[in-house]
Amino acid sequence: MKVKVIWGFVDQAAHHRAGDVLEVSQQAGHDLIGRGLAVELVDEAQEIPKSTKPAVPKETK
Repeated sequence: MKVKVIWGFVDQAAHHRAGDVLEVSQQAGHDLIGRGLAVELVDEAQEIPKSTKPAVPKETK
């Protein structure tokens, strides 16, 4: 999982600054996101549409 650091933090291995992009495990990524330190980066091929069109009925009764 790729995450982008939005708040700097220090872990056991290094100092990470805002804007750094890290490749981390799913568990570590969700932990960072849950703490508000990072956001998930999504590939364009896997990107989820931000808005969808509402379904419109074909006929009105």
